[in-house]
Amino acid sequence: MPQVLEAQPSVDQQAQLASDQQQQQQPNLQSQQHPQQQKQTSQPPIIQYQVTVYTGDVLGAGTDGDVFLALEGSQGRMEERQLVGSTTNSNPFERNKHDIFRFKAADIGPPLSATVRLIEKGLGAAWYLDRIEVVNTANNGTAAFVCKNWLQQTKANPQAKVLLPATQVYWPEAQQHQQQQEKRDQPSHQQELYGAGKAPDKQHRQQQQLLQETSQQELQQQKQVAAGTQPTQNGQMQQPRQESPPQQPQQQPPAQQSKQQSPQQQPPPSQELVPRVAPGPQPTCSWQSCSAPYPDDPNYVVTYYYNTSTGVSQYEAPAEYLQWQNAHHQWLKRQQDPV
Repeated sequence: MPQVLEAQPSVDQQAQLASDQQQQQQPNLQSQQHPQQQKQTSQPPIIQYQVTVYTGDVLGAGTDGDVFLALEGSQGRMEERQLVGSTTNSNPFERNKHDIFRFKAADIGPPLSATVRLIEKGLGAAWYLDRIEVVNTANNGTAAFVCKNWLQQTKANPQAKVLLPATQVYWPEAQQHQQQQEKRDQPSHQQELYGAGKAPDKQHRQQQQLLQETSQQELQQQKQVAAGTQPTQNGQMQQPRQESPPQQPQQQPPAQQSKQQSPQQQPPPSQELVPRVAPGPQPTCSWQSCSAPYPDDPNYVVTYYYNTSTGVSQYEAPAEYLQWQNAHHQWLKRQQDPV
């Protein structure tokens, strides 16, 4: 019988078959890569934050403006949001008051810095911010941001914005991670003795046994010495040696004794008098610390600083006045006890 030859596919048919096979393999590859993409695009958990804002206790510290807060953490950033709905005061951001705000946001990890912005409203809208405390209610982690300064719109700072670094941070998760990292970095006792990944061999065991035997012999010798007996080379006990009493020194003639005692009887040489140095001229400063009663409340006394040369006054102590105060204190100390 004649053989029947099968028809071979053409070049176009081979290309079509190859493209069909690739399309069949692509869904499998997508199904394998899909879990990894989900892990990469997983969002951080939503937690509740508690923010406590402390307004300072200075004249005109309160404000009726709007306050905004943004946080930067080790795991992300919390976008700027307005602090509204104080749970402690119906009129927030008043002098010597603290306001508590609660809101939910994504977990950013331990806070690193906080950005505070003020939009002024009304007259005297400048605000004296003392500090801000942030609490993560999920793990009781806390972070403090200290300001102790005025926020107001000026030419140098038209947005009345300030960046505050975190000064006091307690974050349990971060501390646990640091402790685990320290444990991993610190080698174990076995790794220090025998090296990482090695077990004690026969030679090391013999050395340890020899150290234990020598330590036991030393303890026995100490006990024998304490009991009053000493071992010999043959192992027999030997009584302790009786020490002869110390010999008394020979008495010297009274003439030599008087010669030896004469240097001690001589009076000590007179000490030279140290010259007393004057403390120097008294330091001066153009700034003066002044105080005056508040017009609306005479019982409250306001402290301010006045420059006698320029006529400028301000509430904060200038650096020149603080330096003069330190120098004046040292001058008074030298005047009371000169060298």
